[in-house]
Amino acid sequence: PFPELLFPTSLLVRAAAAYDAYRLATRRNANDAYPAYASPLALGLITSGCLAFWYTLTTVPFQSYHIGAASMAPTLIEGDHVIVQKAALAELQRGDLVLFRHPEKPDEIYVKRIVGVPGDEVAFRGQDISI
Repeated sequence: PFPELLFPTSLLVRAAAAYDAYRLATRRNANDAYPAYASPLALGLITSGCLAFWYTLTTVPFQSYHIGAASMAPTLIEGDHVIVQKAALAELQRGDLVLFRHPEKPDEIYVKRIVGVPGDEVAFRGQDISI
């Protein structure tokens, strides 16, 4: 129901788990057979695992978005959720849907369909577009 809270919640749970693992690893009795470096090693492994997970999530070529307007109806309607593949501009083709930030309103994300590619002549006649 609240996808924007999923990622921060996940990070908080992982941080709490890392702290708990560290706390448990440092609680040792004199009779324990763990070497002196076991606690820092465990903490380092947990921390590096969390960092690797975070790096994977932030660099992965997909991202989820919520459609906030009906300008693309009936293809996309207000309230839809889409998963977007981040692509280079050279990979785009006619008919692809693109998401972009408006230069004057960077907090708004627009969804539009590509109607023309470099070299095309696009003409508007009323509500009609011809290529």
